[in-house]
Amino acid sequence: MIRASLALVAAMLLVSCSASTPVPSPAPTPIPAAAASAVAVAELDGGPDVKVVSTRLSTYGAEANGTIVPADTPVWVVVLSGAFQLPSCGPMTATPHPCPSPATSARALVDARSGAFIQGTVPAPSAT
Repeated sequence: MIRASLALVAAMLLVSCSASTPVPSPAPTPIPAAAASAVAVAELDGGPDVKVVSTRLSTYGAEANGTIVPADTPVWVVVLSGAFQLPSCGPMTATPHPCPSPATSARALVDARSGAFIQGTVPAPSAT
């Protein structure tokens, strides 16, 4: 009788433990690199000769110091070549002054799960 009771208690513990153990869900599959590249090209408009130099998966925190998205957000880092206008030529002045030449590189961070553009940097930071 005692053995049967112990076996029943052990079985109940085993069932309750296995039922309460959460099963991790698989990590979401990232969007394809080609889709992230298309987002980067559309957002950063590098002119008619824009080319994708490289794409790689990373996290936002490894690539930027900002707080636009959480640091652990998976991102596609897309580096482009082309002719990228700098955001500003400076304030209007009475004396005209030349604007700098366009940058020849840009880097975009694209959310690897949703495909949303997060941020771009012109010119692209140098590789370290």
